[in-house]
Amino acid sequence: MVLYSFTNPAPFIEIENEYSDVFKVSVDPHNFASKSGFQKFSQSINEFKDIDCKLGINMRKSQLPDFEIVFTFTQSIFYYHLLKPIAKKMGDKIADKVSGKVVDKSSEYYRFLKMTITDVVHSCIPRTRPVMIVFEIPGTPHIELFAKTKDSELVIKALKESKLKKLMKEIESLQKRMDIGKIQFTLTENGKWKFNYLLTNKGECLGRKITTKKRDKRLDFMKTGGQK
Repeated sequence: MVLYSFTNPAPFIEIENEYSDVFKVSVDPHNFASKSGFQKFSQSINEFKDIDCKLGINMRKSQLPDFEIVFTFTQSIFYYHLLKPIAKKMGDKIADKVSGKVVDKSSEYYRFLKMTITDVVHSCIPRTRPVMIVFEIPGTPHIELFAKTKDSELVIKALKESKLKKLMKEIESLQKRMDIGKIQFTLTENGKWKFNYLLTNKGECLGRKITTKKRDKRLDFMKTGGQK
């Protein structure tokens, strides 16, 4: 399928430049063992009265897809509550309905994230597969943090201020050389965020060498039919 545009010569649908004003958690109901299991998960999110969070439905075209949970952060939640020192640098650039709340809820957000991730790790199906955990921060650039693990502690530690500051410095360094539309980092087994790929607003793509090697292996496999 080809997407044409007269305003952008090479658009990427997955780039979300529009800032989100709603903190959202998206899951696929099919990844819960029962309807009541999904309802219980929904109720547990609503128990956090001090956090304005919306539950989203992320349906996929598979009978039993691997579990994926997507956290879509607003700018104020990401910068004010997870990256407080950088919030001062951003200044008036952050403007959404959450930023007007002066109460510091950093510890509450961490507690919410830990509870939610732990909950899905123990209740999702298929149980033998790792959970795909995605943190999205729409904007300029659109930042995506991707983790494939069942270790909720590893993920929460990776969201601490010291780890995110290193990540933001790397983004700032790359922005000086190219116009980044979207950038993705993946979580290593050591709990560090590692650059995976980026897309520019001009339609360019930059990725790690290991990614292209995996792609080349798949192409060779397809060409030879799996025969050496």
